[in-house]
Amino acid sequence: MSVRAGPRRFASFITKRSRACSLGRVGAVAIAALPFFVTITLLIAGYLFHAPGTAHADDYQAYGYSALNYSDIIWLYLRDQATTHLRPFLDYRLEYPPLTGGLIYALGFARDLRLYFALTYGVLSICALATVAALNGLPGTKRWYFAATPALIFYTGLNWDLAAIAMLALALLAYDRRRDGWGTAALVLAIWLKLFPIVFLLSIVIERLRERRYRAAATISGIFIVGSLALNLPLARANLVGWGYFFTFNTSRQAEPSLWTLLPPLGVARIDSISLGMLVVGSLVLTAFAYRAKCPVALPLGGAVLLWWLCINKVYSPQYGLWVYLVLALLSFPSGLWRAFILLDLAYYYASFQILYTSTFAAPYSTGPLTSWQATYLLQPLVAVRLALLLAMLCWIVGNTLARSDERAIATSANAPAMTGAKKLRLSFSSMVTRAWSLITS
Repeated sequence: MSVRAGPRRFASFITKRSRACSLGRVGAVAIAALPFFVTITLLIAGYLFHAPGTAHADDYQAYGYSALNYSDIIWLYLRDQATTHLRPFLDYRLEYPPLTGGLIYALGFARDLRLYFALTYGVLSICALATVAALNGLPGTKRWYFAATPALIFYTGLNWDLAAIAMLALALLAYDRRRDGWGTAALVLAIWLKLFPIVFLLSIVIERLRERRYRAAATISGIFIVGSLALNLPLARANLVGWGYFFTFNTSRQAEPSLWTLLPPLGVARIDSISLGMLVVGSLVLTAFAYRAKCPVALPLGGAVLLWWLCINKVYSPQYGLWVYLVLALLSFPSGLWRAFILLDLAYYYASFQILYTSTFAAPYSTGPLTSWQATYLLQPLVAVRLALLLAMLCWIVGNTLARSDERAIATSANAPAMTGAKKLRLSFSSMVTRAWSLITS
């Protein structure tokens, strides 16, 4: 009996250990899947929040402002008569970069507004999940800061920013894996979907120069120039005025709730000149700090310049909060700043559309005094709090990375600790995106 008991006990022990390992792996996969599950839940809630607007084509702005679920995606479909399939930049003026116009045009072939919004929202939802997967593949990030932000409910269906954010996140993943060509190709797409990612192009080039990889810096710059010309030159040659409307519109655009509405009134041209000068000077100062840093600076420098841009820009649309959440995730900020920005962001979203409704659609009542009160005691204080938070984030980046002369800077791709087996297993769930991207770029 004892002779037989030994093998049986050994087999039982092996079976139990195998089951434990299997349960451990299942648990690790479940943990890895949790951010995606949360993101999908928020995206579904966002669709249910915005989709009712497709039934209000006749009075959409009044409905969207009053219900606080306004969407530029729906409004531009109606305003620009997408059912006629006019070509943006060629047949009509559009205040967005070329690739955003191309996305609008391609999806505009949907048979009606409801399907158009569903398709667009589906594309942007994929972009949100791709962003979470890319953050999961970048060392030293806190993907939860992006995956679990309530802003996904309000902003996924508001505008097209997530398309640019996803391409930027994938570009940073490619750069982290030293695939500069593919990273720059993705970054070109991101820049011409939304101009903000250009700050990361500059930070990546500066990082390659710091590494004395001059050929890599030249290659990145060359790919960007060639790619930008390929995307923009045909449109510019066909209709220079239409292509340039994105720039002329934003140059002549009045200041909206921002730093400039807290200051005494200035003309649009003067605001443009001063803000551009502040952006250039601030970027140079941050770059000077970056050159002294003892750790990789591509992500900290790009994030810092982007936050500075958002501070001094004359326009801050509510969906710009998504860019802040991306920076918070990329640089692993303290959770207190993340939570504080969520509270501010939700309050600003509500106040923005509340005052839009009051000032535009509350006739025949006299709304001047109410609008003035809302601007003075509701919106402007929120702008001041937002600026304070953005500046606090900027100071945190400078103090913890760019101005540090020792090795205790925040972890980035080059100084992050080696991945453990659990970390590698956690990455497995996102492999449908990250591994596919790796195969494409290999």
